[in-house]
Amino acid sequence: MTASPNVPQIPQDREIDTSIKTVESRNANNTPNLAIVPTAIQAFALYLDEKALDLEGIFRLAGSAKTVRELRTHVERVGKIDFSDAPEHDMYSVAALFKQFLRELADGVVQAEYVKSLLAAKGDIHRIHVITSKLHPINYHTLIFLIEFLRKVSEMSFINKMTSQNLCIIFAPNIFRCPSAEKVGDPALVTETGQMVEVMNLMMENFDEIFFDKHGGEGEEETTPKLLEESPE
Repeated sequence: MTASPNVPQIPQDREIDTSIKTVESRNANNTPNLAIVPTAIQAFALYLDEKALDLEGIFRLAGSAKTVRELRTHVERVGKIDFSDAPEHDMYSVAALFKQFLRELADGVVQAEYVKSLLAAKGDIHRIHVITSKLHPINYHTLIFLIEFLRKVSEMSFINKMTSQNLCIIFAPNIFRCPSAEKVGDPALVTETGQMVEVMNLMMENFDEIFFDKHGGEGEEETTPKLLEESPE
């Protein structure tokens, strides 16, 4: 997950310099390993968690384009996600900058080769579990962190009107890099994006089964087809 040159220049120490060998184990408490989830993503989520979950249409309603630019300039200047002394701003603009940050990650949180396999899983919960477990640990734990955060947002839908389906429609294009996105104007992108919305919704609704395989056992993994032994397909 390497940010493109246009992404706010956040220090990526936890994203790049962490050895795979030090992070390849899953957290025994069924929670994301925060030590390797990029600090920028955590900071965005924490700030919005504290200040914005009760706002109707958060993530759906657009913030001010001018304010988003000002916030981005501020973040690039201070080198971290810290809005304590930022220009006057609203939470919708912070939410817009968060989505922008995710969208501009060079390979996405979930890269195209894994998205291709997730689409081929056709809603099979266990296959989705197997595929996501093959992600690089940083991407894997970041995905868990984001899904957990968005589940928390959806739990407030009686106030903010942001249901799981609404959030998936908004965030799937920002988190998952569809294969057809690599070709400008590819008409398949609309179809793939719609399918990934449904896959993400399955992740939201079947969180424990997909990320912690609550319905599987230690012995079941041995009989599971090795979908991703060499590649994610």
